[in-house]
Amino acid sequence: MPKMGFVDTMKYILVHFLFSILGAVLSAAWIVFLLFIALPYLLFGTTLIP
Repeated sequence: MPKMGFVDTMKYILVHFLFSILGAVLSAAWIVFLLFIALPYLLFGTTLIP
């Protein structure tokens, strides 16, 4: 792999940072979905959100 310059290194770090933030947001959305929509629906047949 050729050596990367400063700008290429910063782009590489930024892309990985953005993907990690996106993964965290999607994980949080999935947990909210499971706790407030899926789990109450399975247990009680209704959701907590009207």
